[in-house]
Amino acid sequence: MMIRKYLKQDFDRVKEITLKYWGKEVPMTKELETFIYDFLVRYYLYDNEYTFVNDDDKVNAFLLANMKNDKNEALNFFKEEVKKLSFDDRENAKKYLDYIEYNHNKVFSHMEKNSIYLGLLASEAKGAGSRLIEKLKEEARKNNVKSIYLWTDETCNYKYYEKRDFKLIEKYDVFLHTKKLETYVYKIELYL
Repeated sequence: MMIRKYLKQDFDRVKEITLKYWGKEVPMTKELETFIYDFLVRYYLYDNEYTFVNDDDKVNAFLLANMKNDKNEALNFFKEEVKKLSFDDRENAKKYLDYIEYNHNKVFSHMEKNSIYLGLLASEAKGAGSRLIEKLKEEARKNNVKSIYLWTDETCNYKYYEKRDFKLIEKYDVFLHTKKLETYVYKIELYL
């Protein structure tokens, strides 16, 4: 199994895996689903040293992470592309953006300077997710990063992170459309 840096040509495959794992969070039209999961990858995708894929002839796992002050063009993409959706889909897309931004800002409220935000992680290959996290920790330590943060909710396997030494630092409820979700913010200290 080979872990390597994310490349631009990996985008469609990363989007495909993202859709596979999160595509059924809430009911939505096919057009909205395509838009949302394209946007979601863009939202967490930064051109930095903390974005990796596991590539065994094809990408089967990925990890998207960034520093607190990294910037990208995802919100501009959202503003332009959402105009192409129907009125109802636009309204639902805005609700999804609110959900993502709310949780994103929750994580940012905990992050100190020189820390990493693990935005998305998904794997179709046994053990690849753990290897990607270890690679992230290794690269973070090389750059004297103190800690890694992430958020997840009850629809995901949040206990996965606890098994990898992430500590729960906040638990709260948030709504995605009309569905109430128990949501968690985790942190791992790299230097104790």
